[in-house]
Amino acid sequence: MIKLLHRGNQKNYLENSFIALSTGFINLEYDGFETDLKLTKDNKWVLFHDDNLKRLCNVDLNLKDKNYIDLPLLINHFQIPLLSNLSFLKCENKIMNLEIKEPFDIDNRSKDDLINIIKRIDNNIIISSFDWRWYNWCKKYDLNFGHLIEEVNGNITYPKEGDLWILHYKLINNEIIKKCRNNNIKIGCFTLDKTIKFNYNIDLEIWNN
Repeated sequence: MIKLLHRGNQKNYLENSFIALSTGFINLEYDGFETDLKLTKDNKWVLFHDDNLKRLCNVDLNLKDKNYIDLPLLINHFQIPLLSNLSFLKCENKIMNLEIKEPFDIDNRSKDDLINIIKRIDNNIIISSFDWRWYNWCKKYDLNFGHLIEEVNGNITYPKEGDLWILHYKLINNEIIKKCRNNNIKIGCFTLDKTIKFNYNIDLEIWNN
């Protein structure tokens, strides 16, 4: 079973900051980390979760409205990291789960930039997204893809393709595990913490530490 740190080592550092990700990467209790990919106004791929900069930069602006060079510092006084920074982290036994927050219908240049950066990151990578249209793009480049699944307005939709489903932990039950096992689908969940009682045997868990 694979255990990943949600947005890196948040216990000691600001989420998705490079130091949170790098220290999370070498944490012996986990097999790697999960992080988020978003685009700036000038189409730079950065590691950031929110649409707005207020929570983590204390500036009420949208990320997509600023060029990378003009972005404010994070509240820990470091820069918002670029996806390309992950190429500095090397460990053949560790995993990076890159969640694409952008919709699939972004411009092709941004997609080309994305695959070129990913190819330079010499580690085990799982791409995930709530926008399942990224699946065929990942398949084209032989990238592992996890379909992110959540309940929306009381409804749950499951993919008709792929071999890794990553569900909100509250959606995990014996019935869905059996369905996945019978169809050779690996199953994962997000996001666990030490206050949650979770006793299922699955393939991947994403944890807040």
